[in-house]
Amino acid sequence: MKRILSLIILLGVFYCVFPQTTQSWSGYLKPSPKDSIKIVVNLHFENEALTKVTLDSPDQMAYGFKATKFSLHNDTLQFAILSLSASFQGVVQEGELISGIFLQNGTKMPLNLQPKQPELPPNRPQTPQPPFPYLEEEINMNDHNGEPNIKGTFTLPEDGKIKATLILITGSGWQDRDETIFDHKPFKVIADFLTRNGYAVYRYDDLPGKVFANATTLDFEKNVQTIVAYFQQDKRTKNQPIGLLGHSEGGLITFMAAANNPSINFIISLAGSSEKMNDVLVYQFGELFRLAGYNDQAIKEILKMHKQVNQLFEKAKDAKDAKVKFEKFVAEYQKKWDAEKRVRYNFTSNESNQMLQVRSSPWFLAVMKINAAEYIKKIKCPVLAVNGEKDLQVYHKTNLAIIEQNLPKKTVRKIVSYPHLNHLFQTCETGAMIEYGRTEETISPKVLEDILLWLNEITK
Repeated sequence: MKRILSLIILLGVFYCVFPQTTQSWSGYLKPSPKDSIKIVVNLHFENEALTKVTLDSPDQMAYGFKATKFSLHNDTLQFAILSLSASFQGVVQEGELISGIFLQNGTKMPLNLQPKQPELPPNRPQTPQPPFPYLEEEINMNDHNGEPNIKGTFTLPEDGKIKATLILITGSGWQDRDETIFDHKPFKVIADFLTRNGYAVYRYDDLPGKVFANATTLDFEKNVQTIVAYFQQDKRTKNQPIGLLGHSEGGLITFMAAANNPSINFIISLAGSSEKMNDVLVYQFGELFRLAGYNDQAIKEILKMHKQVNQLFEKAKDAKDAKVKFEKFVAEYQKKWDAEKRVRYNFTSNESNQMLQVRSSPWFLAVMKINAAEYIKKIKCPVLAVNGEKDLQVYHKTNLAIIEQNLPKKTVRKIVSYPHLNHLFQTCETGAMIEYGRTEETISPKVLEDILLWLNEITK
């Protein structure tokens, strides 16, 4: 679940003795002995006067944080970003190094910045490159409200012999048709692999920005039904099986769509969330804080708070009702936790305001009320459900068990977990999100092969 929590958000400083408009320096923070986070600090000048400091965190796909306070005096630079509860003080050493201390939420970390060197694009060897041995076509259609908002790419074998058609459904947060993340394009890789092996695939962008901001999981499911209906009428695909492949929230949507539409022939869930969203989020928070080095007692306190917050939004009638109840909840915790603890547990006034903004969105209020198990009980088509055992966003044991236990007895299913794969199905060490961009593998070839074998079996 993208943008659920960022434990280490960054801030930096820069010193310049040259009359250039902008220069960038980079360095690494080590939030734990086993991990590091790259940051890029950009200092903007006008007539040699420092006018703005911005920070990028490529490892976290976070860009453009603005320093709210900064000062440059002799060789010492200090500044802070109030919204991140972070500050930095560093000393320039011979114009080649800024050496200092980064402070956030009571934690001090050394931070050394050096002039940023030009970088080559990350290596993504699995990303398909033209020419392609299949046909590729842009197909746009109206969404369930009749607006021209669904835009995607359709790939099919050149000879027109299609074993089945798959519709790919992205995870939460706005995603393009390739589900691009850290220059990885997992849906493009999947579409290329399956089309080379005789399957037609449709992948599509999420709804346009303003429309997406007011849409919910229920809207996304209705749009899937619209796409299914389109390909059930297309002369190239209407006589062949049509199924769904969804990742993360997209997996949840496959359950909903298959339950609501018995004409869907099969579904594939890649790390699909079957737990209630409160439980999904609590698991994510626990793993993030554990990776950040918090002890068990602290994690227990934090998770208790987050679970209560989630329940509050789950039961809220609407955004206004949620706001009133949440503000009362925050006031209680301001009395219960002192200022130091609120900073340490990422629950300052600013952070709680950000939490309210995200959780009072139409999407969040709706998804908190969805019970995937109720949909899974109604699925009659074949189901392939897979998870990585190092997935820190959707816990494999619980979510796969819910799928297995709730599918009707006669429903054909295959439930698989992979020991060394993360939420993106990359081979990894810890499963932390920071590994997503550092890993060259986009998706495990083993997973691709298993999907193909299963499809070949059910469509033969």
